[in-house]
Amino acid sequence: MILPVAGVTMEGRGRALTNLLLAVIAGVLLFGRDAMLSGLTGFLLVAVAIAVIFGVLSLALHLTGEALQAFREAKDLKDVVGALFFVGFCCVGLPMMAYAGWLWLTGDPRPLVTALKSGIGTVWAVVVVLSSAGFVAAGFYGAFRWTARNRSDLPSIVGHRLRVIFWGYLEFLGGPVTFPKREWRIRTEAGSSPAFRTVSVVFSSFIGLIVAMMTVLLTVSAVVWALYGLGVTIIH
Repeated sequence: MILPVAGVTMEGRGRALTNLLLAVIAGVLLFGRDAMLSGLTGFLLVAVAIAVIFGVLSLALHLTGEALQAFREAKDLKDVVGALFFVGFCCVGLPMMAYAGWLWLTGDPRPLVTALKSGIGTVWAVVVVLSSAGFVAAGFYGAFRWTARNRSDLPSIVGHRLRVIFWGYLEFLGGPVTFPKREWRIRTEAGSSPAFRTVSVVFSSFIGLIVAMMTVLLTVSAVVWALYGLGVTIIH
């Protein structure tokens, strides 16, 4: 029962291919070779354009669905802003990029600039600005909530951070001494050989010297910049 069906199927395909070839030959005889080639080329371009549009729309719909799912699962303001930005990217950013790609194919020397100056580029700029403002607002809101929760512990937290910064600054400033001392202690606790400890200490001393010089340079630059901002002239 299978072999006759397969034979009929192959016979039907062969007949369809023969009919297609006869139609092409008849078109060439009736309209000429150039007309048929231009018609086939136009048909191919239309088919490619339809396939590209279908692919872009499918991708946009998929990304929009993922963005809406992320929006529904958002737990705080930052997640909401991120989901909204993703939705804006799917609905505005991708079409703008596709438009820039089309401009590049048509020979525009600055396709991205032209796309950004168009209407959809203006909408994308608005989306970026609003999203940036939303992220900033979410950051301030999170900082405000953290401050409200840790109000009683805020002085001790700030004091601890300041002490860590101060002692870290002193360690960087005394890098030629502090770095090799710490390296010697670490290598001794690890059971390294004296030769390896010596080489490691020498190398850490060199690194500490570089760090100390950079710290001094940055400190002097910060002081000069602060004095210049206050209107104080150091060199007359």
